[in-house]
Amino acid sequence: MLETLLIALRLQVAYSTNGIQYYVRKIPLIRRLFIGKSYDASDIKMLFGVLGGSWQFIKKIATKFVYLLLMIIAVDGLRNLGKLPDNASVALFIQTFIFSTFLGGILNNPLWGTDESDYYAICLLRMDSRKYTLSQYGFYLIHSTLAYIAAFFTVGHFIADISFVDGIILTVFFVSVKLTATAITLFIDDTTVKNVNWPNIIASVLILAAAVLLPVLHIVLPIMVMRIVMLAFIIPAGVGIWKLLTYKNYSYTYRKTILETREAMAQVKDSSSVEMQSRRDVLTDKMNATSNKHGFAYMHELFVKRHVKLLWKPSFIISGVAAILFAVCACAYFIYPDAFASADIDIIALLPAMVFVMYLINRGLPFTQALYVNCDHSMLTFSFYRASGSILRLFALRLVSIIKVNLLPAAVIGAGLDILHYLLSASTNPVDYFIIFISSICLSIFFSVHYLVIYYLLQPYNAATEVKSPAYSAIKGLTYVVCYMMLQIDISSLMFGIGTIVFCLAYCIIGCVLVYFLAPKTFHIKN
Repeated sequence: MLETLLIALRLQVAYSTNGIQYYVRKIPLIRRLFIGKSYDASDIKMLFGVLGGSWQFIKKIATKFVYLLLMIIAVDGLRNLGKLPDNASVALFIQTFIFSTFLGGILNNPLWGTDESDYYAICLLRMDSRKYTLSQYGFYLIHSTLAYIAAFFTVGHFIADISFVDGIILTVFFVSVKLTATAITLFIDDTTVKNVNWPNIIASVLILAAAVLLPVLHIVLPIMVMRIVMLAFIIPAGVGIWKLLTYKNYSYTYRKTILETREAMAQVKDSSSVEMQSRRDVLTDKMNATSNKHGFAYMHELFVKRHVKLLWKPSFIISGVAAILFAVCACAYFIYPDAFASADIDIIALLPAMVFVMYLINRGLPFTQALYVNCDHSMLTFSFYRASGSILRLFALRLVSIIKVNLLPAAVIGAGLDILHYLLSASTNPVDYFIIFISSICLSIFFSVHYLVIYYLLQPYNAATEVKSPAYSAIKGLTYVVCYMMLQIDISSLMFGIGTIVFCLAYCIIGCVLVYFLAPKTFHIKN
């Protein structure tokens, strides 16, 4: 059993090591250090082996600390929601932990591993399924126990005032619930009961409802009662250990679970491809559209005319909805002026939130997806299309088109905000109106340029229309995070508006310059 565990751990570390090495080799500047060096080079293998092993260890430990911190935040929110006294925090934490552990027993009990390393071990290396399962699950319970004890003795004790005794009891309860859930899972498998998803969903909803509603109703169980309940789960946990040791269908169940999971993961992996292929469905009936232009201008104009449904239709809808909302607000102001006066709404203070709004309504990302699926996917196979002059001419045409599409809703929103600002503040300072309107326009242009620039510099899609660029995905995620953080920023509205305008203009200039110099080298189909 110990030998099986060591082999499994080495396999996990090797898989993690190769994954880290693959993504590091994709980083534009760092990858130059690895040119000419294979994956099995001794120095490279040792470096990433240490990183992979460290990542596996840190990930397992850090998860429990983060979970405990999130639990403390959630408990504080529930206490404020139910307006409970401060001395109820410990009892409420234990009560919430009990419910969350029940929920985890239902939704997250990793008896059957579904990672790639599990597939390699069971299906390819043909390791003994029983030994592999018992060693892996036992290791999971042991390192979870040690991590929880460390978390409760540090974060739990010093932040949530959880005593050492309660920390140990909560850890024992966590292990007991996992073993109890395991026993139920294996008994259900033995009795060939099917379609058990609905009971799990119902139980999960009831547990969540109880965790939230009990504090709201000022119901917090006594700590001693909860200690007795938690320790009582040691009995069904013993049944779980017995069932683990006597279960006979490890090989069949494990292989079935792995294959079903791999099939589901393949469907998820293809979801980006499915989404990309769905861009073919947005072509309008103007398949016979013509143009008087020539060359790339002719081809691009046909593309825009055939994608009116994707580009201009949402733009008109967003603009119409925004105009109606502003009109309703203006009418409401004239009907209920006192209510608006008492609300003391400062429109110019909403400028940081406009970053997130413009991010949501911008059509840059769908535009680049359609460009690849319905144009570049085929044309990039021709050498003349990848020539520097061709790339730059098409980039300029596309940039002008997507800026036009996004300018319409931006102009409507900017003008609407100016009108509301005038009604609510009666300001006579023209700078305020200029900054509000121009900020909206600049943000619209910024996102138009941003998505097209990263598309040309990173071109993330392969021949199967799958995203194969970690840097592209990371930049998209970082864009969302930064835009969302703008909702929380506290800064002078005037300075923010001026800074936004300057940044957007500078970014657009730098982005276009980078495309001019780098796109001929980067704009190609990913392998």
